[in-house]
Amino acid sequence: MTNKEIVSIEQEINATEQEVFDAFTKANEIEKWFATKAETNLEGDGKYWFSFEYNESRNAALRNHTRSGKFIQLIPNQSIVFTWLDRTLVNIVLSKTDKGTKIELTHSGWVIPQDNDLIESHLEGWMDFLSNLQSVLEKGIDMRPKTLGMRTKEYPSVVSLN
Repeated sequence: MTNKEIVSIEQEINATEQEVFDAFTKANEIEKWFATKAETNLEGDGKYWFSFEYNESRNAALRNHTRSGKFIQLIPNQSIVFTWLDRTLVNIVLSKTDKGTKIELTHSGWVIPQDNDLIESHLEGWMDFLSNLQSVLEKGIDMRPKTLGMRTKEYPSVVSLN
C-alpha cells in the first residue's frame, strides 16, 4: 500500500471572489499570472491546455512544458476542481474575507515515495504562482519574468530584468 500526500496552501488576496474565480478559469486571465498561453473550454467538455515558456538564459529548453486536463467541478465564485498530470487533482475553495478572498488550494493524489520530487516542486510552484496572482490582482504587476524567468505577452523574449 502506498501513502498519498496532499499539497495544501492558503493565500488571502485583496480581490473579489469573482476576480479570483476568473483568474483560475478564463484563458485570458490565466495568461496574466500563471501560464504563458492558455486555452479553456468551460462551456463544453471542460478541457484546458496551458503552456509554460521560459527564457533562453534560464535553461528554457529544459523547463518549457505544457499541461492539459479537465475541469471537474466549477461552482462560480466558490470552488474549482481540475485534473493535473492526468492523475492528481487540484481543488480550490474561495471564501470571502474582510480583506477580499481567501484561496484554499489542495493538490492531492501524489504517491509516496515515487512523487517526492514532484510534490516539492509543485508546492514551490503553487506558492510562487499564488504570490504572483496576488501581485497581479492587487498591484497589476506580473512578477513571472523576473522571479521565474517566464515569457509573457508583455515580455515574450526577456533576457534579463535586473
